[in-house]
Amino acid sequence: MSPQVCAAALWAAARYGMTGPGVHPLRERRVPAAELAAELIDHVAPALEETGDLAEVRALLAGVLRDGTGAERQRLADARGGPRAVLDLLVRQTEGDRQTERQAGPTRSMDPS
Repeated sequence: MSPQVCAAALWAAARYGMTGPGVHPLRERRVPAAELAAELIDHVAPALEETGDLAEVRALLAGVLRDGTGAERQRLADARGGPRAVLDLLVRQTEGDRQTERQAGPTRSMDPS
């Protein structure tokens, strides 16, 4: 990928997130960001299957496409209720994450030894 295409892809991702166009690194043209993400997952699916992560990655992408990115959710909360609404959103999300972690139990160690 040329430096210009790489810069355009980075700019589009920062500007539009998952809701707008992205830049396809091989075709060097604009495509929906959701399409780019799905194509990437399809490309790496064998490795994700091997590690047992494919279903989780697909579910996480579906969640982002359904609920928006964290930045999108924070902007929406701010538009609806200002900074306090953003803080409330972050607190609820953090509490939900902690609840999920408690239900899941101990995580597997990333230590290879």
